[in-house]
Amino acid sequence: MMDARTETKPPPLKDVRSGRFTAKDKLYNDVCVELKRSGAEFPKSLLPDEVMKQVGAIVDLLWYIDGNVSTIQERSTHVPTEITPVPNRFLKFEGYNDWRKKKSKKPQLHAKDLDIHTQIVFRLTSKPYVHVWNNELKNDLNSLAASLSSYASYLKSSNIKQQTRQQQLYPVRQLQASHQDDHYCAAQFKYMREFAVKHRDRVTFVCLDDKSKLDFGEPGAALSSGVRGGKEICCSYYINSFMFGS
Repeated sequence: MMDARTETKPPPLKDVRSGRFTAKDKLYNDVCVELKRSGAEFPKSLLPDEVMKQVGAIVDLLWYIDGNVSTIQERSTHVPTEITPVPNRFLKFEGYNDWRKKKSKKPQLHAKDLDIHTQIVFRLTSKPYVHVWNNELKNDLNSLAASLSSYASYLKSSNIKQQTRQQQLYPVRQLQASHQDDHYCAAQFKYMREFAVKHRDRVTFVCLDDKSKLDFGEPGAALSSGVRGGKEICCSYYINSFMFGS
């Protein structure tokens, strides 16, 4: 006869016929199906509420990052040394926490909340009964928690860098993308500066943002850049003036 302590059971599903069945309940059921498919079961000695609480740790984490998984994956390709990607097993759990349907802004991830969720999942994977689960599933759960932990560290590091930039005595503008004409435009900008210095008695060199207006010359007349809403890098020339837009 099997020892009662070693008898196991799959996690209980939530009743879809319930009048209060929500999108998060659907996510819970789909996670339960994934666990059952992978052979992950819980001791029969655990009460149903306790089992649902353990599964809920995974569900809460997936619900929290829903809508931001693609961002984590994209960042992990750009800074692979800092961020590890979300395991493929969990990429399908998206679209449950639909912020568009709620007509709200895209949810932002916070390092503190990510740390809380990852620690709960790490505690779950350290449970004795989890040690007999499928190794691939255990590894994926640990990798999921590690991925979000690394993203939390990345957010902390980014916040520190941003605070440092804001404390500078001179303005710092971040350029998130490069352009094939970077060098060409930098050279033109250098030549325009040198030209303006050489002919300073007849030339005024003005640098301004693409949407800025600057009182210049005749009273009530404003000078603005020639660039409007474009992503390209270009230089515009006018008589006795040079404009540079990015």
